[in-house]
Amino acid sequence: MKIIIIAEEKSVFGKYKEIFQKKIEQSLKCKVEYLFPAGKSSGTLISDINAKAPDILISVDLLGFEQGTLTGNISYNLLNCKQIHLILQDKTENEKYLSKVLSIAMFFYCAGDAHFQYLSQTYPHLPYLKRLEHWDSAITPQGAEADAQILCSVLEEVCKECGLFY
Repeated sequence: MKIIIIAEEKSVFGKYKEIFQKKIEQSLKCKVEYLFPAGKSSGTLISDINAKAPDILISVDLLGFEQGTLTGNISYNLLNCKQIHLILQDKTENEKYLSKVLSIAMFFYCAGDAHFQYLSQTYPHLPYLKRLEHWDSAITPQGAEADAQILCSVLEEVCKECGLFY
């Protein structure tokens, strides 16, 4: 199984890339690759994802949601993979795209009770929304290790839900 993680390089996923990659690869016996788009996500992001042909795509803070199709839909809807979208910050720039039509292949996870309540009430049509239990945004290597374990649990949950085997 192949997993692609899309995040900003300055994010916790960039800072502790090796911790997340090692933990996921060891726990799920899969291959993990990263995409760190420069600035606003590159116009080639969807092409880059398709070229890597992941089984699961993980995006952090809705990075790439601004990329649309000619008909005004979200390009992520056209990807042939399951998607986990981690919303770790309140009010991300791309949050407005959550009001659009979203693929049932998308699984949304957010940090914090208040943020979960806000997203649930503001975007009640999200195909799948859960709260990340005990996520601490990995301020330290130990926090990154704990968050990597939480992400492994999320991946296992999504794999089970979708009938993916690893």
